[in-house]
Amino acid sequence: LEQFKGVAGIVQPAGIAVFANPYATSQNRVKQMVVSGILLEYYSGGSLQRVLNEKRVREIDWERWAVQIGNALDNFHRAKKTHMDIKPSNVVLDDDGNAVL
Repeated sequence: LEQFKGVAGIVQPAGIAVFANPYATSQNRVKQMVVSGILLEYYSGGSLQRVLNEKRVREIDWERWAVQIGNALDNFHRAKKTHMDIKPSNVVLDDDGNAVL
């Protein structure tokens, strides 16, 4: 996520949750930290899945979503990264109804 910080169309990180590794086998004093979650920026439009379920597509200028998602994927691929889980529940909408991957 740090690599895509500030890139339009890709969710932005807000923080990271870490804790001491509960499975550590060593008794040394240096505690190994484990990532337990990633906090992302809030997108008030909710997910694309929610919009589809609530049949609110016509309320939003949805025609631009394909291009916005395609541009986000292009940014991923140019960075030699893949998303691996593209689905409506993983696309969110910002305040202006723009699709964010």
